[in-house]
Amino acid sequence: MWRQILTKAGVYVNPTIQRLHIAAKDCQGLVCSDAIVDGEVIAAIPFWYCTSPIISLASPWGKQLGTHLSDVYYRIDEAQVDFSKESLLTVVLTALSMEPHCILANYLNFLPIERESEFSLRNKLGDAMMQKLHHIQKINDDIMKDTQIVLRYCGVNVELDRLRRAHALCESRCVDIPFSEEVFGGPAFVPFVDLINHGDTQNITVLLTFSDDAVQRAKRSSCANMISTKTPFYVMVLAACSLSCDEELTYPYVDPNEEALLYQNPLYWALRFHFLPYSIEERIKLLGEEKSVMRKGKK
Repeated sequence: MWRQILTKAGVYVNPTIQRLHIAAKDCQGLVCSDAIVDGEVIAAIPFWYCTSPIISLASPWGKQLGTHLSDVYYRIDEAQVDFSKESLLTVVLTALSMEPHCILANYLNFLPIERESEFSLRNKLGDAMMQKLHHIQKINDDIMKDTQIVLRYCGVNVELDRLRRAHALCESRCVDIPFSEEVFGGPAFVPFVDLINHGDTQNITVLLTFSDDAVQRAKRSSCANMISTKTPFYVMVLAACSLSCDEELTYPYVDPNEEALLYQNPLYWALRFHFLPYSIEERIKLLGEEKSVMRKGKK
């Protein structure tokens, strides 16, 4: 169904890509049903089919959102949240795009909110970190409630459940695309890209390009008829290397080299992406074993 929804909206998806259950991750993922050569176009998404700060300001609600939304800072006990105006603009536009008449509605309402279970996370994080996670989640929900009030004040009505769903989608699925700052103005929710799972290795490249360049890349992949020069920009997903049959599309959600502290923070993963990658799970186990050895040594 996801493929039909995207195709209807003018999004090209390589016919070899399937969405299957990934047993090792216990979630859905995108998998190649046949080999794909390096550089081949995997997907081409018109930029107007994405949500982002600048696109939010350019929307029919842009004037109200730009005037009344602002940076937010909340603190409860030892937990604090800084929520930027740019993030709120993206979340609100995503929520508004769930309205039945919007082109994104079918896709956004189709997407499942996949989360690791509370029981599983508690076992991995421990009670203290889980309590902090709940505090931050409470702050985020309060921000959504306050945002709904602000929107109502400026004549924009959005259901609270839609704001909550939009926030859940955006916090775990938005991506910062290279060279897109002038078009998107920050991280963007990009259909199809949001379906790609985390992996320690990156076998795809995501970039924003002019339609002329998109056409040239598409010609090499025999899908040029799916690219319209009437659309100024496309988000392109390309194979970053040769992909084998049954290989899953992946990229690191957090760069371990550029964002080492975030990558090593289990609370960050649980809060934003709702799961812990295998490497973090192993690190937690190792720390637990080291503490156990230290306690035994003190006896």
